[in-house]
Amino acid sequence: MDENTVFQRTDNATFQVVAGEAIVIRMDTGAYYSLNQVGTDFWEGLDGRTPLHQHAQTIADKYNRETADFITQLRQLAQADGDVSHQAQQLADEYDVDVTLVTDNLSSLAGPDADAHAAALAQEFAVTPEVVTADLLELAAELLMERLVEEVSVQ
Repeated sequence: MDENTVFQRTDNATFQVVAGEAIVIRMDTGAYYSLNQVGTDFWEGLDGRTPLHQHAQTIADKYNRETADFITQLRQLAQADGDVSHQAQQLADEYDVDVTLVTDNLSSLAGPDADAHAAALAQEFAVTPEVVTADLLELAAELLMERLVEEVSVQ
């Protein structure tokens, strides 16, 4: 098994996504498994045709777009006048981050070095396909062990 391995869900598994996370049930045993958001993205993409490294690239791209959107909204909030504590909490909730991440960056994103600070934030939270590939290989091994997925032979 490597980054070129193709997986598909087995007929022995069913799932439902609840609050952005997949609950996978192994039909023959009734055992259930919960996947986090990244695992859910992988699970939903298992089509029996896409190699693992392409899943990793898709997931990395998705999370990097979300990071860029978060930073854009954070910069807009930094330019707002008045008390922004309520909006800071709303932004933190929307992106599922601690509110201190929002509030600690507001002054830097309103200052003269805002562009450099935004770029540094984007770099700090960047998701690389290599890291995602390593995580997906680990997850795929667990899913294989539980017989929830199977490797597909690609010609």
